[in-house]
Amino acid sequence: ARFGTTDAVLIEITCIRKGGSWVQSDGSLAGHGLTFHYKALISLLWPGWQWQRWSTLAIESFCENWLTTIQGPASSGKTGSGAVFALADYFCFPNETSILVSSTNMEGLDRRVWGEIKMRFKAAKKVRPWLPGYVIDSRRMLVTDTPGVDEEDGERSVRDIRNGIICVACVQGGKYVGLGNYVGLKNKRVRHLADELQFMPKGFVDALSNLAKNDDFRCFGFGNPKDRTDALGVLAEPAEGWDSILDTGKTQTWKTRFSHERRGAGKGVQLDGRDTPNNDYPKGLNPFKYLIKIEDIRSDERYFGPDSIQVSMMDYGRMPKDAQSRRVINRAMCETGMAFDDVIWESTDSQTHIACLDAAYSGVGGDRNALHHLIFGKDMNGKWILSW
Repeated sequence: ARFGTTDAVLIEITCIRKGGSWVQSDGSLAGHGLTFHYKALISLLWPGWQWQRWSTLAIESFCENWLTTIQGPASSGKTGSGAVFALADYFCFPNETSILVSSTNMEGLDRRVWGEIKMRFKAAKKVRPWLPGYVIDSRRMLVTDTPGVDEEDGERSVRDIRNGIICVACVQGGKYVGLGNYVGLKNKRVRHLADELQFMPKGFVDALSNLAKNDDFRCFGFGNPKDRTDALGVLAEPAEGWDSILDTGKTQTWKTRFSHERRGAGKGVQLDGRDTPNNDYPKGLNPFKYLIKIEDIRSDERYFGPDSIQVSMMDYGRMPKDAQSRRVINRAMCETGMAFDDVIWESTDSQTHIACLDAAYSGVGGDRNALHHLIFGKDMNGKWILSW
């Protein structure tokens, strides 16, 4: 293919804009696919980027799926992989892409994903100064547009902040506020990079339904697995349920229960600390200094115990198996009892309706489900049913 340039970065960007592969005028197929070209672009912009099994799996998953959740231990490179892919994606489509980056609070953003994005952005600009984007650090944004003087009336123009990367703190003043101000965001391409999902309630997932109405929407979520009912547990839940994932001690992937009518299921990725890429080398060498080491895992196992929630979350990176056992009613019991099935009533005459109201909802910031409607009566088989 002819690109009209010898700049390798521009060539890779052009290949990505063409969809990774395309049919040329002579009928031949060109390009090696999106994954190949995104990986090549990342290597060019960040020559020091280290490709290992986990970072390769992360980038491949981002390229191939509309929803990717990555659960893993501490120091597994989740945030770094998300940052470089988000920037590479933005550099390719700077005038039609909105990327929301969410975390718990502003301090968490600065220490983790926003700090990583700024560092990677500065490094890329040293490699190619012409790359788009301007950092507004006070607002934790990276935008394409820059204020200037309007040629027609000479007035200073207003900066358009829709194209670029926007950071969102979901917890403000100790209160969960979520993505309320951004659920109506519209652009040709919308991306959501969600960090620390284990600290977000299940309601965080509701925002995805709105953002997913953009024709070209993708979501990438990360976290240390803590509970099946938090945002990470809901988004990453395997299609066959959490009990279908065996403890193999190895990195695993699966199709998620959470899906979209047009886009299908997402992809869940579990990076198991016991399968760290550092294990691919002689013991004690540990060439990937930023990744978890097997020696650290063994120390935590001795101190906390291999079945502890601390080791499951921060060392193995798998959903703690005792998280559900502490509940009187867990999800497996609900599935067995068909609690998620629709009710076919014997008749409407025998139904009793009950309403429950949290009257203090707006005053104290209580449960999002302020009003509940319950029905009880007999179903078509004569069994007493309580429908929530």
